[in-house]
Formats: sequence, structure tokens, C-alpha cells
Amino acid sequence: MLIGLLDTPKDFSMIIRQYVIILLIYHQQNTSDASVTSAIAGSAMTLAYGIPIKLRDDPFVHLAQEAVQEIIDSLSPAKFLVNLLPALKYVPEFTPGAGFRKKANDFKNNLAPRVLSEPFCATVNAIVSSLWLKFTLIN
Repeated sequence: MLIGLLDTPKDFSMIIRQYVIILLIYHQQNTSDASVTSAIAGSAMTLAYGIPIKLRDDPFVHLAQEAVQEIIDSLSPAKFLVNLLPALKYVPEFTPGAGFRKKANDFKNNLAPRVLSEPFCATVNAIVSSLWLKFTLIN
């Protein structure tokens, strides 16, 4: 189901207000940081794609969090030696210590395309099913 087109600032403020209320409830209940992070990520996904997000265990939010964690891990100076010695980026993939290349290729070929395409495809499917429903009701 698609939330609808966000045409006016009032439409955006309604969604933002909804997630602020959720965050305040989480704050009152002293819930974990994961719940707060999920609510913030959910508001961003809802505003960006217009699809409703589950407050717990949403696959799109989990996918985005996984991608952000991979980026944070890869930028840590202690994780890969290439962050301290940039000349190592020219080392072939098969040499010992070049695990950063495999990790980067895995991110580039698997996780990044999923982060970009899955929420977008869900939005397109919701639009198509909404249009199909309107078309069948008219005819």
C-alpha cells in the first residue's frame, strides 16, 4: 500500500509529526537505541519512498542499517590497513591482506544494488497496484 503523493508541506509535516510522536513514546518507555534508530530510519524511508514502514523488524530499514554499518566498518582505520596506507589499493585481490577488495566488491555487487532497488521496486509495485485497482473499479 502506498501512503500517497506528498504534494504539499502539510503532507510532509503529517508524516514527520507521526514519527515524532513515535519517538516520544519510545523515549518515555526508555526503549533501546535500536527502536529509536528504526523509527528515524522509518521516517526517512517513508518520506523518500512513500511506503509505510513497520516499526519493528522492517526489511527495508534493516537493509539500510546493514549498508550503513558496512560503510562505517570499512572506514574504520583499524579495520583495513588500506585506510592508513592508501597505496595498498593497488595490491591485487589475491594477495594476503587484500581482504578489503573482496569486502568492497561484495558491497558494490550485492548490498548497494539491493539498497537502491528494493524500496524503489516496492514503491513502483504499490503505484502499479493502486493504478490497477482504480482502473478495474472504473471499468
